[in-house]
Amino acid sequence: PEYPMNHAFQHSDSVKLTKKKTLEYFVPNNISLLLSNSRTALNDAEKMYKEFLLEQQDEFKEDKIDELWHNCFLVSNYIEKIQTSIVFSYTALEAFANISIPDDFVYISQRNNKGIKEQFERQAIERWLSLKDKLDSVLPQIYDCNTISKQKFWSQFLQLEDYRNKIIHQKAIESTSFFYEYFKPSIFKVLRVAENIICYFHDVNKVNTSEQAQANLMWPWLPGAMTAPVLRNPESILDWKVDHNQPSFKKRFSDKQL
Repeated sequence: PEYPMNHAFQHSDSVKLTKKKTLEYFVPNNISLLLSNSRTALNDAEKMYKEFLLEQQDEFKEDKIDELWHNCFLVSNYIEKIQTSIVFSYTALEAFANISIPDDFVYISQRNNKGIKEQFERQAIERWLSLKDKLDSVLPQIYDCNTISKQKFWSQFLQLEDYRNKIIHQKAIESTSFFYEYFKPSIFKVLRVAENIICYFHDVNKVNTSEQAQANLMWPWLPGAMTAPVLRNPESILDWKVDHNQPSFKKRFSDKQL
């Protein structure tokens, strides 16, 4: 209280490129990278849909084969962008859910049809619970909020999960009817649901414990969710030891301040 201060910390790292060259950098947020991949592909796909697919001109009246190859080129590029966005969007949510779980957290399930409750520690949660259960049952306990399935965008998440599973678990090489879903305008709203879910947990989070603050540190900054991580219990930081003899400290502070 005598010396009120706010601090923002940015983690840095370095990687060796060659024997003589080392690259130092601020560590990027992996969830941000995953969401960025998804958003970039989504924006490209939406542009292709509006500018090329919907506005397709009748250029090949006399040669049907050329028309089919031309359309195949457009459709293949479009599907590639959509599938990239689907997979990276879903992976971002998986990473977000797993990283949100504190090391000592224990989840106790509802009674199953045999009347038995199951207990899951962090590794068991990551391995055995579905992403749907993590988002709707586990994370609400961690962030002390309502279940997310009550939100309007939950149905979009279920669609995203269905799209992702059809890509990863395609049953037959000739079965490509799931591509048809990619040409519905609603696909673009579905592919933005990952950001909606992360923003939801950002907005309802009550950072009152060091575990919640730890989870907050891994959030990506998104439009509408750009609050810096807050730690209301500063004991861990106050325990740090600072070398006051460093030249940089002596240069910036007076003897009285030191």
